Amino acid sequence: MDMKDQTSYENNLGLILHIARKCHARILACHIPMEFDDVVQEISLTWLMARDKFDPDAGFRFSTYFVKSAYTGINRLVETQTRLTTFSYDEPMGDDQEGSTMLDLFESDIPGPEAEYDREAQYERNCRSLSKLALTALNWLIDPPDFVMDEYRAMRAQADMAQRQGFATRCAKDVDLVLILNCLCKTFGVSKAERYSILRELRAIYE
Repeated sequence: MDMKDQTSYENNLGLILHIARKCHARILACHIPMEFDDVVQEISLTWLMARDKFDPDAGFRFSTYFVKSAYTGINRLVETQTRLTTFSYDEPMGDDQEGSTMLDLFESDIPGPEAEYDREAQYERNCRSLSKLALTALNWLIDPPDFVMDEYRAMRAQADMAQRQGFATRCAKDVDLVLILNCLCKTFGVSKAERYSILRELRAIYE
């Protein structure tokens, strides 16, 4: 399975629902009035963030990274709501208190939840400081609108045709920042100086 298949929502929906069922039971046990659909939504948002920040060269699968992020996110939610009750990573999961613990799901070389939380918090703070154009570029990069995808497909087709004719040409394997900036120029008339400013802002949130 390639990277895109590993991280797609369709291939992770079963895992999202599985985590949501376990977490929903624990949330209700903590006397937090939260609907199952709301838990699914919380975990789906975590999947989106995990997809965007997952490093395939880190040495573990996306599902492992996502599961840890999901439980960490729900743990923070419960802790915020109760200020008393938190999940125990070595406590058996499920209402019958049998089976695997959270630690069984995670590999030892994955960054701890505290480090992941710090990175997420810093990432969110940096995103809030972005200018309107930079935030638009980031949103388009994460979820390209149809006209951006049309531009990419046209570029891909031109590159494929040039290669068939024997010309050495390359095209990005997916929508990249260069294409996003070009689309911003066409849509909003972004100047060269504004392009450099957007690049600096986006680079800063990943440092």
